[in-house]
Amino acid sequence: DEVIIPPSVITTIVEGDVGQDNYGSQLALLDKKIAFMELEDTKASVAYGEVKPQLDQLLVKAVQKVKAFLHEKVALLRRPNTNVQIIKENVLLKNKTLFEFLMDHSFSAYVEVRDDYVDTMSKLYNVLFQRYIQGLMTLKEDAAARGELLVESSSFSSSFSSSFRLGLDFSFTGKSQPAKNSFAIGDRLESLKNIDAPAVILAVAANSKLKLMFEEIQRSIVRLLLETCTSEHMYCAELFGAGQGRMFDDLFSYTVDQIYLNLQQHVAHTQDAVGVLLTMKIHEVQREEMRRRKVRDLNNFFTRADILLKPRYKEIFDENLNSLTSANPKTLFPGENNFSPHIISPKVSSESIGRVFLITCQLRLALDSLCLNLQIRGVAGATLAITMLGSEDDMIKESLKRLRTAYQGLMNRISLEFKSSKNRYTFLINNCDLVLTIFEELEVHGEDELFFQDLLSGHVMAFAEHELGEHFPDYLGFVRSRTLVDKKKVRSILREFAVNWRASVAHIRENVLRVFPNFKNGREILKSVLTQLLYYHKKAESIVEDSYAELKGEMVTSTAITYEIRQDNQKTF
Repeated sequence: DEVIIPPSVITTIVEGDVGQDNYGSQLALLDKKIAFMELEDTKASVAYGEVKPQLDQLLVKAVQKVKAFLHEKVALLRRPNTNVQIIKENVLLKNKTLFEFLMDHSFSAYVEVRDDYVDTMSKLYNVLFQRYIQGLMTLKEDAAARGELLVESSSFSSSFSSSFRLGLDFSFTGKSQPAKNSFAIGDRLESLKNIDAPAVILAVAANSKLKLMFEEIQRSIVRLLLETCTSEHMYCAELFGAGQGRMFDDLFSYTVDQIYLNLQQHVAHTQDAVGVLLTMKIHEVQREEMRRRKVRDLNNFFTRADILLKPRYKEIFDENLNSLTSANPKTLFPGENNFSPHIISPKVSSESIGRVFLITCQLRLALDSLCLNLQIRGVAGATLAITMLGSEDDMIKESLKRLRTAYQGLMNRISLEFKSSKNRYTFLINNCDLVLTIFEELEVHGEDELFFQDLLSGHVMAFAEHELGEHFPDYLGFVRSRTLVDKKKVRSILREFAVNWRASVAHIRENVLRVFPNFKNGREILKSVLTQLLYYHKKAESIVEDSYAELKGEMVTSTAITYEIRQDNQKTF
């Protein structure tokens, strides 16, 4: 009974349809007969010689029919408008036992069918990703093109006003609002917040007429690749077995090459350091995600991408840094009476913002670079480049210092074009204040903030000296003098101060609030100027007390000045 092949098995396997319900059970029975025939006791039986040839012929027929059946089912994947997922789950996976049958009894047939599936899916994925990439690239927001640098214009527009566009309509008197700027960070950091978000749905994005920065396009492409690779990896392991299911290169090599080529073409023509660095960070997180899933097949892609992106970032950074250090201050001079922050200033602040953002993982940061009438470009967020898992790259940190030094040097060179020293410091203060205002709005703290705070303090102190020197030249000269002055001259100086100091303070107040459009900064500078005035007055009191005691009655008391300053502060603030 164990050796004899039932006629029903022969009839079903030879004449039956592989897809019919009982075909699988008959194959199982055939498989059982074949296993029994392999036993040593069976081989010694009389029936073995008679049944074995018939069993071999039946097996050949079964393999032929199963192979043809599976080829037909794989071919369904190539039909237009086919729901691939349904075919895979409800047709191929449903016939998993047929794949196992071929693997057990005709490995060559099994490999042929498996290769047919792999070739079909490889071409299918290649076409789908090609359409997806092409579709997303049509939605790409224009960004800095190759050759566009931090400083590229030959002049500074005289129409530059105190309402500073930082790519996010930033004004010292109002809140920031999103604005289009191809060199802005702005909401581009949302790509880092939403790295794990589903890939952009092309049809929805196209219908909504969305515009996407390249890093979001790349995030979506690679996100779709990650999900596809993971899903296909799990599916192949289930359908073909864990050992036979690792076929990444066969399935996705063309697709990955296509994605890399698109990245390569974009990087070759971009000057957008923000996009380059955000893409690097996105890749880093996505790579970790694949490691967490224990699917490491994309490691080579991410390595190739890093080799492509990192040198390009350095190239962009060096080009922009060179444009900063070689800029002609005369062509960038805003005009003697224009103290507004220079367009370059927000670039430096955005460099620091990006570094702090990635190191601290504060995903709420959103900073735009400035792009006004002057056609200059910035490497906003250049220090977004960090090493794996957020540890800061020493090269990038050093690059930031170089940028900061170059920025400070250029601002100083531009400021030297002002004929008035006070105007020079007014210009420098507004530039430093703009950087610090951005830091404050975005709650960024650290080395760069301290650097600009120290820079600002020095400029404010120098401005205060010039402002007071303009209004109280004789009084400050008396205080600073190391030699005793004629008593008559001292009396004249003290009386002049007593008569004019209130009017001078009012004029100082008006001037400070006029030239410093940031009201908050203006009032702090006013405080510094008046505090310095009080310091000089107390020093004058000490000199009179020691050397001109009989003139004490000519002095305005420090209490009166303090009271007046306090009253003035209340009016101002």
